[in-house]
Amino acid sequence: MINRRRFIETSSLASLGSIISTMSCSRIKQDIKQLGVQIHSVRPQLVNDFEGTLSKISKIGFTNIEAYGLSSDGIFIEKISPKYYKETVENLGMKLLSSHINYFQYENINKIIDSVLEADIKYGIIPITPEKYRLSIDGYKNFAEYLNKVGEKFNDSGIIFGFHNHDFQFNQLEREIPYEILLQHTMPNLVTFQMDLYWATKGGADPIYLINKYPGRFKSFHVKDLDKFFDRATVGSGIIDFKSIFNLKEIAGLMDYFVEDFRPEQEPFKKLEKSFNYLNNSDFA
Repeated sequence: MINRRRFIETSSLASLGSIISTMSCSRIKQDIKQLGVQIHSVRPQLVNDFEGTLSKISKIGFTNIEAYGLSSDGIFIEKISPKYYKETVENLGMKLLSSHINYFQYENINKIIDSVLEADIKYGIIPITPEKYRLSIDGYKNFAEYLNKVGEKFNDSGIIFGFHNHDFQFNQLEREIPYEILLQHTMPNLVTFQMDLYWATKGGADPIYLINKYPGRFKSFHVKDLDKFFDRATVGSGIIDFKSIFNLKEIAGLMDYFVEDFRPEQEPFKKLEKSFNYLNNSDFA
């Protein structure tokens, strides 16, 4: 039979062990960063199994979701309502933080804004320059005016509005760089820029140069990597110097960032998990 003194000692040790265990779990939980993912990374899987795909993303550890495919009808990827998207994400312990919005005619803006507000999204991002604006520098200036106009309406509704780049905006046109034309002709208080680090580097740009030249313009990043052949690579395995870029996050105005790796045929969830682990274990992200 255990004596009273031994019982007290054993109970005290058990209680101490429980406290240490709780503290350890709390510390582990606190160490996990608020990492985001552009869900287009698993587009085929999402279209076929919306709830199951988001569940897998949650289990990897991602906290923030950036959606895509919001159209002028106010529906995501042709079938998901803003309310259902928000509820599904939040029920999995994540946040629907941002969305890419298909280019739309300005007269449809109220429907877009209503959908963004219903989903309680922080950012609305136009993901690409429509072809009609790409033919000349004047075309890009006209697109910048469109962005300003949309941004003003979004700003009035409390939504951060922005633009996401690809590589072709860095190809010289009429001795100008279209991406810089957009930066120079948009109002900083109305239009932010979601710098896609992969596309910028692939297009021959230097993200560090852009951040220093246009401070405060980049509230979010797409974190994507490329290999020495300039093909897509898992984040942390390629040639982009993420540490040097993230060390400038205060200059950039960075608030949030999203991993994207659209190679759906190549074990996409494993690649996203590797990207998550690389960033979560880093001392800069």
